[in-house]
Amino acid sequence: MALGLEYPWKLNNVDFIEEDGQKVLSIDIGFEKGAKFSDPDTSRRSVPFGKN
Repeated sequence: MALGLEYPWKLNNVDFIEEDGQKVLSIDIGFEKGAKFSDPDTSRRSVPFGKN
């Protein structure tokens, strides 16, 4: 993939939107449900998204 996204990241949608006579590239990037991320503030690993 051109963006180099890897699991758990995923491309949800790509679209050209016309605003004020200009075309704007809109890229919606999400992640798989249940994905876990590192917490940069506490250095904890595998923190479920949205949980403390």
